[in-house]
Amino acid sequence: MAKGNNPQARKNPISLLLVEGETDEIFYKRIKSDFLSDIRCTVLGNLQGLFNINKKIINQTNSYLEHHKDENIRVYCCLDTESRNSPPPEFDLERIKKYIRDESITRTLSVDSITATQ
Repeated sequence: MAKGNNPQARKNPISLLLVEGETDEIFYKRIKSDFLSDIRCTVLGNLQGLFNINKKIINQTNSYLEHHKDENIRVYCCLDTESRNSPPPEFDLERIKKYIRDESITRTLSVDSITATQ
Protein backbone atom coordinates (compact mmCIF):
# COMPACT_ATOMS: atom_id res chain seq x y z
CA MET A 1 0.00 0.00 0.00
CA ALA A 2 1.24 3.49 -0.77
CA LYS A 3 2.45 5.76 2.01
CA GLY A 4 2.43 9.51 2.43
CA ASN A 5 -0.39 12.01 2.84
CA ASN A 6 -2.98 9.77 1.17
CA PRO A 7 -5.63 8.91 3.82
CA GLN A 8 -6.27 5.58 2.09
CA ALA A 9 -2.64 4.61 2.68
CA ARG A 10 -3.04 4.90 6.47
CA LYS A 11 -6.16 2.74 6.81
CA ASN A 12 -6.40 -1.00 6.65
CA PRO A 13 -8.97 -2.17 4.10
CA ILE A 14 -12.48 -2.82 5.34
CA SER A 15 -14.11 -6.19 4.75
CA LEU A 16 -17.65 -5.99 3.40
CA LEU A 17 -19.85 -9.00 4.05
CA LEU A 18 -22.68 -9.00 1.51
CA VAL A 19 -25.30 -11.44 2.77
CA GLU A 20 -28.06 -13.20 0.87
CA GLY A 21 -31.07 -12.94 3.17
CA GLU A 22 -32.45 -12.12 6.61
CA THR A 23 -31.20 -15.31 8.29
CA ASP A 24 -27.74 -14.81 6.81
CA GLU A 25 -27.72 -11.21 8.06
CA ILE A 26 -28.44 -12.35 11.63
CA PHE A 27 -25.82 -15.11 11.39
CA TYR A 28 -23.01 -12.96 9.96
CA LYS A 29 -23.67 -10.09 12.36
CA ARG A 30 -23.17 -12.63 15.15
CA ILE A 31 -19.98 -13.92 13.49
CA LYS A 32 -18.72 -10.33 13.20
CA SER A 33 -19.52 -9.61 16.83
CA ASP A 34 -18.08 -12.84 18.25
CA PHE A 35 -15.10 -13.51 15.98
CA LEU A 36 -14.26 -10.47 13.83
CA SER A 37 -14.44 -7.65 16.36
CA ASP A 38 -10.72 -6.96 16.05
CA ILE A 39 -10.77 -6.28 12.29
CA ARG A 40 -12.42 -3.60 10.18
CA CYS A 41 -15.52 -5.36 8.94
CA THR A 42 -19.12 -4.47 8.19
CA VAL A 43 -22.14 -6.57 7.31
CA LEU A 44 -24.03 -4.91 4.48
CA GLY A 45 -27.67 -5.84 4.86
CA ASN A 46 -29.46 -8.41 2.99
CA LEU A 47 -29.40 -8.81 -0.78
CA GLN A 48 -32.99 -10.09 -0.75
CA GLY A 49 -32.23 -13.54 -2.14
CA LEU A 50 -30.35 -14.90 -5.13
CA PHE A 51 -32.34 -13.29 -7.97
CA ASN A 52 -29.92 -11.08 -10.00
CA ILE A 53 -27.30 -11.82 -7.34
CA ASN A 54 -24.30 -10.76 -9.47
CA LYS A 55 -25.83 -7.38 -10.25
CA LYS A 56 -26.82 -6.86 -6.59
CA ILE A 57 -23.27 -7.56 -5.42
CA ILE A 58 -21.81 -5.17 -7.99
CA ASN A 59 -24.35 -2.47 -7.10
CA GLN A 60 -23.73 -2.81 -3.34
CA THR A 61 -19.97 -2.64 -3.91
CA ASN A 62 -20.26 0.47 -6.09
CA SER A 63 -22.67 2.13 -3.68
CA TYR A 64 -20.39 1.53 -0.70
CA LEU A 65 -17.40 2.97 -2.55
CA GLU A 66 -19.40 6.03 -3.65
CA HIS A 67 -20.31 6.78 -0.03
CA HIS A 68 -16.89 5.93 1.43
CA LYS A 69 -14.39 7.57 -0.88
CA ASP A 70 -11.52 7.09 1.56
CA GLU A 71 -11.85 3.29 1.81
CA ASN A 72 -10.22 0.29 0.16
CA ILE A 73 -12.41 -2.79 0.44
CA ARG A 74 -12.39 -6.57 0.35
CA VAL A 75 -15.76 -8.01 -0.64
CA TYR A 76 -17.08 -11.30 0.70
CA CYS A 77 -20.25 -12.68 -0.91
CA CYS A 78 -21.92 -14.70 1.86
CA LEU A 79 -24.36 -17.13 0.27
CA ASP A 80 -25.81 -20.53 1.02
CA THR A 81 -26.56 -23.44 -1.25
CA GLU A 82 -30.17 -24.29 -1.82
CA SER A 83 -29.29 -27.98 -1.74
CA ARG A 84 -26.33 -29.98 -0.48
CA ASN A 85 -24.65 -30.48 -3.85
CA SER A 86 -25.39 -27.51 -6.05
CA PRO A 87 -23.77 -24.06 -6.10
CA PRO A 88 -26.00 -21.02 -5.60
CA PRO A 89 -27.95 -20.52 -8.84
CA GLU A 90 -26.92 -17.56 -11.03
CA PHE A 91 -23.97 -16.64 -8.79
CA ASP A 92 -20.84 -16.13 -10.92
CA LEU A 93 -17.82 -14.96 -8.93
CA GLU A 94 -15.61 -14.75 -12.03
CA ARG A 95 -18.16 -12.49 -13.76
CA ILE A 96 -18.15 -10.16 -10.75
CA LYS A 97 -14.34 -10.09 -10.63
CA LYS A 98 -14.18 -9.42 -14.38
CA TYR A 99 -16.55 -6.46 -14.00
CA ILE A 100 -14.41 -5.03 -11.18
CA ARG A 101 -11.27 -5.39 -13.34
CA ASP A 102 -12.90 -4.09 -16.54
CA GLU A 103 -14.30 -1.03 -14.79
CA SER A 104 -10.98 -0.38 -13.04
CA ILE A 105 -12.57 -0.27 -9.60
CA THR A 106 -9.15 -0.23 -7.99
CA ARG A 107 -10.31 0.35 -4.42
CA THR A 108 -11.82 -3.15 -4.48
CA LEU A 109 -8.81 -5.23 -3.49
CA SER A 110 -10.50 -8.63 -3.70
CA VAL A 111 -13.82 -10.37 -4.16
CA ASP A 112 -14.39 -13.82 -2.66
CA SER A 113 -17.29 -16.01 -1.68
CA ILE A 114 -18.20 -17.70 1.56
CA THR A 115 -20.71 -20.42 0.78
CA ALA A 116 -22.57 -22.16 3.57
CA THR A 117 -23.85 -25.67 2.97
CA GLN A 118 -26.45 -27.68 4.84
